[in-house]
Amino acid sequence: MTVHLAAAGALGLLAVLRLPTLVRRGDCVFFVAVLAAVASVLDVAVIASAVDTALGVRGTAALLGGLLMIAAFGAIRLSVLRAVVPDGDVQDEVHRAILLACVAAAMYLGSFLCMWLVAPGNPGVGEALLTRVAKESDVGAFVCGTVLNGFLVLASLSVLRACLRHVPDMASTAFRIGFACVGAGSVLRIGSQSVQEARGVLIMLGRPELGAVALDSLSLILGGTSMLLMALGLTFPALLRHVAPLGLRHRLQLLRLVRVWRRTTAAYPEVVVHHRLTPAHGVFSGEPRAYLHRAVVELIDCEVLSGGRLFTERERGALWQAESMLYASPVRAAG
Repeated sequence: MTVHLAAAGALGLLAVLRLPTLVRRGDCVFFVAVLAAVASVLDVAVIASAVDTALGVRGTAALLGGLLMIAAFGAIRLSVLRAVVPDGDVQDEVHRAILLACVAAAMYLGSFLCMWLVAPGNPGVGEALLTRVAKESDVGAFVCGTVLNGFLVLASLSVLRACLRHVPDMASTAFRIGFACVGAGSVLRIGSQSVQEARGVLIMLGRPELGAVALDSLSLILGGTSMLLMALGLTFPALLRHVAPLGLRHRLQLLRLVRVWRRTTAAYPEVVVHHRLTPAHGVFSGEPRAYLHRAVVELIDCEVLSGGRLFTERERGALWQAESMLYASPVRAAG
């Protein structure tokens, strides 16, 4: 329960952060956040039971949660494709993603409704998607679960493939971290739905005692953690854009360079423009980027004067990262 509520909270924060983008030009990630947040809340058994009681139809929360999860993962897939696929190919990919999500939603809804048409008076049919006990041996419930599991696995595989292919080429550290979290969440989602499908098979075979309860718990943990990772991954770049005016990334990079700057400029003091204005001062200044730029230039000058023997591999990596931060081309935002 805790991990699902944490994921819902992170998704709610993401929705708030994406509101300005939604107002300006529409935003797929905003809808991901809203849909997935509601689906995560409905996946909490206590809340689902309360929703069913309020609506007077048991199983409704599970039905709504499944449809919202299909919509959310369809939107996640669209967001990732729009962020990483070249403009010339993205339209076809988007059309395929939308079509697959619509087909999955129609099959999921259709199989649920068929249960009521076949046995409208059976109270066990409506609650079959939710109760997580042996009565889920109903074939319709198994079909519903299989449709949902299959779509979420396919969507997660598509997202994971895109992340593995494009994350290493991203110039922005924020986007690399964000998409890495999304990719990790996709792996956990694949595991969650695979476990859930295995549990459904055990129940259909009439052997829930072989581990259906343990598989159910494992699936809920993996699924909740998956949504939390994806929420954090999608939130991270958006959050950094909102704190960008504070120069937080430049200040942190200056902190990494303070010690090496002091050591190297002590050997070559002639390269320093202002001895009293060190990188340490820049951490708390109003223009951290200007301080970082000067520190990078002075460090490069020291490296040239030393004949390339001044830095360790770790220090050279920190300097390269600072240069990338200052001069790298911007990365297209997700959504």
